[in-house]
Amino acid sequence: MDIAAWLHSLGMQQYEAAFRDNAIDARVLPNPTAEDHKDLGVGLVGHRRRLLDAIAALGAKTPTSSPDAPVRAGAESRSPFPHPPRKRAPPRSAWQRHQKGALAGALFPDG
Repeated sequence: MDIAAWLHSLGMQQYEAAFRDNAIDARVLPNPTAEDHKDLGVGLVGHRRRLLDAIAALGAKTPTSSPDAPVRAGAESRSPFPHPPRKRAPPRSAWQRHQKGALAGALFPDG
């Protein structure tokens, strides 16, 4: 894949030198981060979004591996959040709060 031609097709030819100087090729291109784009000098949020959308569209059009290739665990289901959400205890009802107060009063009458 010709990265320079791809950038030109997106109207982002001003980043061609940065991509070339940082050795961004077809193997590196499918896994960018916003930090990568900032390091490349893509300062405008709109340009970063357009690049991310165009890269996602490339991934949807061309599979990166053959059908016989082994699949890495978790490669398809990447989440922007590193850990699952914590489970919270359900809120206490007014009756539960009352019972807790009554029990504390019975066990510790002075205070």
